[in-house]
Amino acid sequence: MEAGTARPRVLCVDDEPRVLEALELNLEASYDVSVATSGREGLDLIASRAEPFAVIISDMRMPAMNGVEFLSKARQATPESVRVLLTGHADFDAAIGAVNEGNIFRFLTKPCPSERFMSAIRAAVEQYDLVVGQRVLLEQTLQGCIDALGEVLALVDPECFGQAKQIRQLADELARTLELPQAWQVVTAAGVYYLGRVSLPRDVLAAERAGHSLSPPQQAALDNVTRVSVSLVSHIPRLENVVAIVERAGGLRHTALAEDLELAASALRAAVGYVGALSDDRGPKQALAEVSAGGQIAPQVLQALERYVGAQPHAEVRSLPLSEVQPGMVFVHDVRMASGLLIAAKGYVVTQTFVQRARNYAVRMAEPVRVLV
Repeated sequence: MEAGTARPRVLCVDDEPRVLEALELNLEASYDVSVATSGREGLDLIASRAEPFAVIISDMRMPAMNGVEFLSKARQATPESVRVLLTGHADFDAAIGAVNEGNIFRFLTKPCPSERFMSAIRAAVEQYDLVVGQRVLLEQTLQGCIDALGEVLALVDPECFGQAKQIRQLADELARTLELPQAWQVVTAAGVYYLGRVSLPRDVLAAERAGHSLSPPQQAALDNVTRVSVSLVSHIPRLENVVAIVERAGGLRHTALAEDLELAASALRAAVGYVGALSDDRGPKQALAEVSAGGQIAPQVLQALERYVGAQPHAEVRSLPLSEVQPGMVFVHDVRMASGLLIAAKGYVVTQTFVQRARNYAVRMAEPVRVLV
């Protein structure tokens, strides 16, 4: 192991202190070892750690909660941790059943020779590294692709790009509040949702921004945005759930999904509705009321959104000269030069850099500007 590299974390659970001492003695030279004398204590340790355990080892026979029950609960709490079961010959059939159900990476019969035990733990750590490495690669690679496509949207439709950023941030917040097992899928789906707008003709974008009535062909193009978004990413491997979330949130899929994906789609629908309502000069409470009145959001998602809105500082829409605009304020209308050139789209969160740049050119900008404070 390279110097400075963190040692893999291993949790050992057994109701016999002498067994725990022996396990710790075998592992402590190579691993960061924690021990627990019951399944309940083990779950408490898992919950208290900011970083997950790479490997969780449990004895089969323990009072109150046996090894299979404990490892099943541990799997729910930390699904990437690799689970190993120690069992006697009398529990052989139960151990095989646990492995076949996918709850256990490996089981070892007691007494287990030290060399065999250490070999199994090394294999478990390698499996953990493989699972985590694949997840990180998947998330970062896919997110990079989505970000690149988002930059294209920023060029074509900067106003919508600003909204899309807010939707992603809110969708991430809701997913974490709901403790969805694959929060990254919700964030990715939020990044995908408006990508189809890159296909809209300029006359449609201009008419929509100006609030003009759209012709039937223009409206058809606007209504087709979600389908185009789906088509742009539907052939990317491992994005099947992301596509399903977008389709469900956008009303393209009417069949029910798995419970976690249904919640993910509802969270995305809530984020899109809430940010869209805010962009129409309505404050957080009015936007929340509009989303709630729609009747299409799952109750637990609405509760998460209410918590989010309640935690936000009091906000109101004001008309201000550029000299009074401060970092953190959000534009609720496009900011343009007096000539009509777009400088910042509505939904843009003001930065210190923008404040300095805007004040340098204030004489040429259309004022006042509308901001969410």
